[in-house]
Amino acid sequence: MTKDVSESGATRNKIENYRFDLIEWEFIDQMAKVMGEGAVSHGEANWKQGFDNLGRDVDNHIFEHYRKYRIGDPSEPHLAKMAIGLMFLDFFDRKKRTGIKCECADENRCCKVHRGPLKVMKNENHSEAS
Repeated sequence: MTKDVSESGATRNKIENYRFDLIEWEFIDQMAKVMGEGAVSHGEANWKQGFDNLGRDVDNHIFEHYRKYRIGDPSEPHLAKMAIGLMFLDFFDRKKRTGIKCECADENRCCKVHRGPLKVMKNENHSEAS
């Protein structure tokens, strides 16, 4: 691992490939505000319980916000809401790939939310979705 050396001579392990300094934090702030509104409206981390049809439910929300953004609708932070939808999809895809146990209130319902070309996870609490 390479080291970063400061002018004072202090060293730190270099964080390769992670450039948090390039992130637009105002956009992250917009996402956090939307997530806060969602937590009040739907409950803390409600989205982690899954969706009956992940592709239909989340994809339709993403594309509806894209459509509204493209026509210039200023009523909502459409790009932040699209990013949140993508975050939801990423969460369920990573969960499926890694076999992480469900955090869902109803484990029998959870596996029904996964989609995509990868097989749904199998562990002691799950069976493959049909």
